[in-house]
Amino acid sequence: MNENHAILESPEWVAYIQEEVIPEVCAGVDLGGELIELGPGPGAATDVLRTRVRRLVAIELEEPAAQKHAERFAGTNVETVAGDATALGFADNSFDSAA
Repeated sequence: MNENHAILESPEWVAYIQEEVIPEVCAGVDLGGELIELGPGPGAATDVLRTRVRRLVAIELEEPAAQKHAERFAGTNVETVAGDATALGFADNSFDSAA
């Protein structure tokens, strides 16, 4: 994981993302049922976004970060995939929205 992940897990950053950024960006937006999230890091945005969709697929480039994210969201509507977001194997129109 890169050095920024420590910052992205701070209570201040999590609160900023969850209380200011996501509500502002998603106000009045229908995300549909299937969302792909690119570069979720530790998952501050994932926490909020997953409550607005039936299924969320998070694509994380770094294997250790992807594993940690997958463990955190095990048993939820979140699927974490380790991989390069520029080279995914999903069929066209697999998702209703992207974050």
